[in-house]
Amino acid sequence: MGNGFQSNRITLFREQYDALSKLPVSIQGKVYKALMDYNFTGIVPKLDGTAQLAFDLIKAGLDVSLSKQKAGQAGGYQKASKSLAESKQDSSKSLADEDSKDLAEVKQKPSKSQAEVYQKSSSIEKRSIDREDSIESSKESSKESKYVSKENKSGARKQSYESIMDDLEVEEVVRPMLWEFIKHCQANGHTLINSKLSDIIIRLDFAYRDTSQKIESLKKAIAGGYYDIAELRGVV
Repeated sequence: MGNGFQSNRITLFREQYDALSKLPVSIQGKVYKALMDYNFTGIVPKLDGTAQLAFDLIKAGLDVSLSKQKAGQAGGYQKASKSLAESKQDSSKSLADEDSKDLAEVKQKPSKSQAEVYQKSSSIEKRSIDREDSIESSKESSKESKYVSKENKSGARKQSYESIMDDLEVEEVVRPMLWEFIKHCQANGHTLINSKLSDIIIRLDFAYRDTSQKIESLKKAIAGGYYDIAELRGVV
């Protein structure tokens, strides 16, 4: 599904470039290609893991820029009677203003920089995959031997969750409510896989500066019977 508007330019910021530069070259290439396709053709890419996360984080700002370009283009058609020189001058000023506003909006984002989040998400992904493979292997072994207890599985999963919280530097005051959310999911038959927990933590970091806001968001999810952070669905 496309973005509904095909632009003739793309707006990226230095901090986004710096953040992408922290990723492996192979992933950088996928993300840049996906951003170009989305911006110029409207094609929404299907990526995996860190590449998809990086694309989603930048896409939000890109959508703002595309919306402003579309609005600016519509306004330009109504001024066709003006001379070509005046049109060019107005267009240049409009683009400069748009870039300044985009930059200001990016600077107003939460205190954790995109580069920091990318670094953490990149490092956690490999660990998450290894841990998930280990848990799955343990489950298969349990079925064959029938000697591995449910308590052992639960203990391994808890240790894995704690490692993810440590890796993503979850604040101590937020952890108890995050555990309550995990228990809520498990009690309703929705055990969180490592990558899903990582995604929720990263989105909370990006959306909220204050720990009390993160706690309140988790409380709302539990009270509403959700297995994700409802108000942050699609937020990066």
